[in-house]
Amino acid sequence: MGTLLVGQLVAGCIAAILWTLGTLGGGFGTTVLFEGLAEVGLVTAVALLCTIAIAPWTVRPAGTWAIVLMTTSLVRLVIIIGLSLLLYSAARMAPKALVVSAFVTIAAVLIAETLVTTRFLSRLKSESKTTSP
Repeated sequence: MGTLLVGQLVAGCIAAILWTLGTLGGGFGTTVLFEGLAEVGLVTAVALLCTIAIAPWTVRPAGTWAIVLMTTSLVRLVIIIGLSLLLYSAARMAPKALVVSAFVTIAAVLIAETLVTTRFLSRLKSESKTTSP
C-alpha cells in the first residue's frame, strides 16, 4: 500500500501545481495563492494520515479493503471539512480559495486512489481470500 501513499502525495503535488498555475495565470495574486496552497497541504496531509491510520500493510480479506477504503474516504472528507472551517475561522482566509483548492486536491487524491486501488484489485485472483496491498 506504499503505492497508495505515493499516489496521494503525487496527487497533492499535482494539485499544488494546478493551483499555482491557475492563480498566477488568472492574476489572483499571491495572497490567494498561499491560502490555496495551505489548503492543498492540509488536504494532502489528512489524506496521508488517514491512509496510515488504516494500516495498509495489514493483511485483510480482499472484500474488506473496499469497505475500509470507502470508510476512510468518508472520514477523511469530514475531517477536511472540519479543519477547513477551523482554518477559515482562525485565519479569515478567502472562502473561495479554500473551497476551490480543497476540491482540486480532493479530486486529485480520489483519482490517484482509484487508479492505485483498481490496479491492485485487478491483479488479485478470484480465489484470493486475504491480501495486503
